[in-house]
Amino acid sequence: AGLDYNFSDNLNKSSQSTQTISKTAYLNDETGIPFPTWSLTWQGLEKVKYINKYLKSLRLSHSFSGNQEDNYTQSKLTSTKLTKNFRPFLGIAISMKNGITGNIQYNNTSSLTTTVKGSSLASRTKQQASSISVSGSYSKRGGLRLPFMKNKKLDNNLDFKLSFESSNSEDFSAKTLKSKYTSTRSQKTWTLEPRVDYSFSS
Repeated sequence: AGLDYNFSDNLNKSSQSTQTISKTAYLNDETGIPFPTWSLTWQGLEKVKYINKYLKSLRLSHSFSGNQEDNYTQSKLTSTKLTKNFRPFLGIAISMKNGITGNIQYNNTSSLTTTVKGSSLASRTKQQASSISVSGSYSKRGGLRLPFMKNKKLDNNLDFKLSFESSNSEDFSAKTLKSKYTSTRSQKTWTLEPRVDYSFSS
């Protein structure tokens, strides 16, 4: 487990003074709350009764990072960007005694950008995305003796891999603080990739 908190203040003085203040934060609805990032890992779960006979290792993971960035021009706030990332929200890594390994990971991210013009709110844009990925592999090692070649043996390796990923993302915008969000873009994708590798050597 781990916790981390960051804060930075970058001031650039020229003909037009600009300033950027960045800090670790948690996006709660549409407000940034100062909050540390964190990461958690649980290992040794393969020792649990009833599953220990099948598993070599089992690990769970969870991680959060968030940030708030405020931009100023001539000491006036011009924009604020908030991000919230769970990468992963839940991760599972497994290795079985029969040679099968697998990984599952679910991610969830969101961001909110508010642009200010003068003393009025100009616009808000929001992005939301999630994805899940699943991968597995199986390896088989063996040897094959050739009947026509005395004392000759071939070492052969068979590797089978399968991966799947699905993702969803959507963008929203609102012209004022009181106006409702409208969807401006939506995208859904998925991929499935099987792979088999065979090799041998004498």
